[in-house]
Amino acid sequence: MTGVIDKVPPNSHLSFDLLRSYRSLYSTELNDVWRWGNIDKFTYIRAAPDARVEDLEGKVSSVIDEGFGNTLKQKGILLTVHLQPLTEVHLYSDFEGEIGERRGNVAYIMLFIGIAIGVLLIACANFINLTMAGSAHRVKEIGVRKTFGADHGRLTFQLLMESILLSLAALVIALILIELALPSFNTMTQRDLELAYLAPPWIIPGIVLFAILVGLVAGIYPAVSLSSMKPAAALKGLYCPTDSRSMLRRVLVVGQYTISIALIIGTTTIYD
Repeated sequence: MTGVIDKVPPNSHLSFDLLRSYRSLYSTELNDVWRWGNIDKFTYIRAAPDARVEDLEGKVSSVIDEGFGNTLKQKGILLTVHLQPLTEVHLYSDFEGEIGERRGNVAYIMLFIGIAIGVLLIACANFINLTMAGSAHRVKEIGVRKTFGADHGRLTFQLLMESILLSLAALVIALILIELALPSFNTMTQRDLELAYLAPPWIIPGIVLFAILVGLVAGIYPAVSLSSMKPAAALKGLYCPTDSRSMLRRVLVVGQYTISIALIIGTTTIYD
């Protein structure tokens, strides 16, 4: 019996040098593979879309009980059957004797996600601080615009759109840098990582919505603060940051240092 198969993808937990059919084992000394009780073989089942796992486990248990249930009962052995979804093998399987050498660990995935969130929070805090600091240089511009009739809502919308567009531009630059750096990163880590923009389909909308959210958060306070000030005070240079604005900037700075210190301590601990 012969066959041709596609190349096994690198993210598969199945790796092999050759395949052999069970039918060819009839003519070898490995006839014990057909014995009831031989449980060192892995069996995969394609179930119907509406199948219930509990029902399938019950049917498999019935087949096993018919095959050598009496033998197990005589030896006082209780055998239970558990079906595992194929999508859970790579990250969640911790069974003894599990097949494959390419299995991952969901704990590492969560760790990397936590590190990424920490770095993103630092970047967002930096962005908000820079936006708030830069807004002080636009006081006279806002005063002139209000003098010529610009209302509160229009100014707020303009400042928010500037912040959102800057965030989206940063997103585009970041994706370009990732594409350029990914081959070198894969070489360094000996991995085959790639950016799958269309799988799952929510990746692109999610990234864009996140960039818009960052732009909104970074621009909302400066936009409201600048657009609500009095034109006369702005043109005379009497505008100064409020206590709440200064407190927000201090909180952001302390938060950045806290996350940075936590990441450094975590990295040092893992390295040691």
